[in-house]
Amino acid sequence: MRSRYRALAPPLVALGVFWSAGCSATNEESLGGQTSKVVPHKEGTPDFKSYAELQQYKTEQAAKNRPRGKGKGAATRTSKSR
Repeated sequence: MRSRYRALAPPLVALGVFWSAGCSATNEESLGGQTSKVVPHKEGTPDFKSYAELQQYKTEQAAKNRPRGKGKGAATRTSKSR
């Protein structure tokens, strides 16, 4: 019987902690009457429908902004004649 209480005690304690934390004031209530403002969509940035589209866009932008020059392979492929 004692092992059953030991098995049920941690989930009940966790449930009580989560329940009591959920009963506190929300962020909107703690702002003092101010509500969150909606920021308009910036012109020139695409409207992404998924996280994959966002990552692809960021990858393309990083490739565009990458400095031009010699790559790692070009510096190691030079041969010296003896």
